[in-house]
Amino acid sequence: MSDMNCITYRDRPRPAAEASSNDKSAFDKSYNFITTISSSDPEDLRAWMLFAMILHTRPLLVGSLSTLLSVAVIMAMTGRTWPLAWLAADIVLTAYRLKLIRTLHVDDLLPARRRRSHALIMLCGGAWGMLYGMGAGGAAATGLPALMVLGALNVAGAVGTISMRNAGAPRFGILVMSACVIPYDVGLALAPAQHMTGMAMLVPLLTVSFWFVTYQNTKLLVRTFEAERALAELARIDPLTGLANRKSLDEALDDFALRRAEGSPAGLTVICLDLDGFKAVNDTFGHSAGDKLLKVVAERLRAATREGDSVFRLGGDEFVCLLPGTDADDVERLSRRLIDAISRHVEVQAGQFVQVGVSIGGAMVQSDDDAVDAVIERADAALYDAKRAGTNQYRLYR
Repeated sequence: MSDMNCITYRDRPRPAAEASSNDKSAFDKSYNFITTISSSDPEDLRAWMLFAMILHTRPLLVGSLSTLLSVAVIMAMTGRTWPLAWLAADIVLTAYRLKLIRTLHVDDLLPARRRRSHALIMLCGGAWGMLYGMGAGGAAATGLPALMVLGALNVAGAVGTISMRNAGAPRFGILVMSACVIPYDVGLALAPAQHMTGMAMLVPLLTVSFWFVTYQNTKLLVRTFEAERALAELARIDPLTGLANRKSLDEALDDFALRRAEGSPAGLTVICLDLDGFKAVNDTFGHSAGDKLLKVVAERLRAATREGDSVFRLGGDEFVCLLPGTDADDVERLSRRLIDAISRHVEVQAGQFVQVGVSIGGAMVQSDDDAVDAVIERADAALYDAKRAGTNQYRLYR
């Protein structure tokens, strides 16, 4: 059979471990609060928002380079060794964060473990922000003008990066910004220079402005997500009939294979449908009439199939249905119902009625190791047997 596409955008089903909010632990509730924009966030939005930003590692490396240079400057100007402790802690935190980010890449099918890894990344990020603020505060507390400027530049750059990097989790971003600014502000207030207490009082006000920037970035991320999701839906839907297309069919079959590998029940029947007499309608009444006929057929397929069944248009007058949890008798009854529905007259133009038939071939998953591609091939072979038998025929591959 010609290669296949398929359905509409849909949220990935949540694992059982994520199911009821009443069953969530204190960790889950805290994690959900700090990583969401609002309680109504859909699961796919939250995951996209978090991982769209958190998987970028370049800011981490730039931050560590900034720490290294700052430590070198502070030690050269003061002769003190405490910055070495800052550098050592920075290296450990950054290395651990990079390791956890790599874990997220390979673990994307294990949501519970992914949450724990992400929570650890956030915890390390918060610790890094506080450590960086302490280093900048230590530089400011020396009272040396050059180091006070260095501390201010470091904190301003860090807060700006935190604002951008954590736009997907603005509540967490605000916490990390605060953790970075507070120790710096304390160091600034303790600096042996005039008017530093007054300057320290201005720092929180400037930090609040970054909070608003963070939420503005969050809005932009949400709009980007919505645009990407709309494009994803368009890529999965047949524009003429509104049915799922070939791409969606491939994804649905992949989902089935994944669920079967995870131990879910493997019952599935694939039926392939091909209209009988469609070309004659196109040739006689034109393509607009053919399009009208396809739309009506799509509506009848939706109406005749069961809840939980999936209907796809592959192109032209070819359709596929995925029927979970069916036996041979169920498939035959449904196929007869589809034949009866599709073979009814259709008004393709004012006062112009046509009637087409449909040939149906089906195949069932026969065992847990039965390849999905093999099932499709058997259904396709059964379809051609049905077409050779005449109009409105159904065959199940045996």
